[in-house]
Amino acid sequence: MKAQLSIAAVISQMVLFPGGDVVRDRVAAKPAVATVDGRRCAVAARTAMATLLRADPGRIGFHDYGDCSGRAADSAGLFVESIRGARNRAQDGWVYKVGRRLATAGAADPAGPFGDGRLRAGQRVLWFYCRQRSAGTCQRSLEIEPAVDGRRLSVTVTGYDDAGDGVAVKGATVVIGDRRASTDADGRATLTLKPGRHWVHAVKRGTSRSFSERVTIG
Repeated sequence: MKAQLSIAAVISQMVLFPGGDVVRDRVAAKPAVATVDGRRCAVAARTAMATLLRADPGRIGFHDYGDCSGRAADSAGLFVESIRGARNRAQDGWVYKVGRRLATAGAADPAGPFGDGRLRAGQRVLWFYCRQRSAGTCQRSLEIEPAVDGRRLSVTVTGYDDAGDGVAVKGATVVIGDRRASTDADGRATLTLKPGRHWVHAVKRGTSRSFSERVTIG
C-alpha cells in the first residue's frame, strides 16, 4: 500500500509560457510515456517529466541524449526542447524548479530532481522559460506569503534565484480577482477585502509569477 501511495503522489504544478499563458493543476505523478522520434519512451513516476506529460500543457518536443525505451531507467537523458511551440534558443529555454530551487538533474531522471530522491506528495514544480541573465542565471521566481488580520490582507513577495536564495521584491503586483496592489521596498502590499475565500498571486515583469494561494477573510 505504501508503494502505491508513493507512486500516486499528487504534485502542484505550474507551466509558465513566454507570452504569459499559464497551465496550472494538481497532478498525480504516475508513470508516463513520451513519444520521441516515433518511439514510446517510459518515464518514471514521481519525476517532473511525468507530471509535465500528465498535465498535457500542449505539444512537447524532446531531445534524447541517451537511449530511451520501454524501461523508465533509460529515460534519464530526455530533455525538453519545446512546449506548445516555444522552443529553446541559444542559452534560453525550458527549465524546472522544485520548490524554490532550480533542478540539477534531468526531468525524467529516476534519481529525482537533485539526484537524491524523486518528488514527494505536496511538492510544487514550476516549469518556466529561462531567460539567461548576464550572470548566467535565470530570472527569479516569485513566492507569496499572505497574512490575514480581520479584513486586511498583507502579502509579502519574495523572489528566489536558481539556488533558492530570496530577496524582497519591490514593485510586484499582487492580484486578487479584479483587485491590484503594488509591493513596497519590503516586498509587502496590503488590501482590505470582503469576507469570503479569495485566490491571490503576484506578478512582475522579468520574473516568473507566483503560485496562487487561497486565503479566507472572516
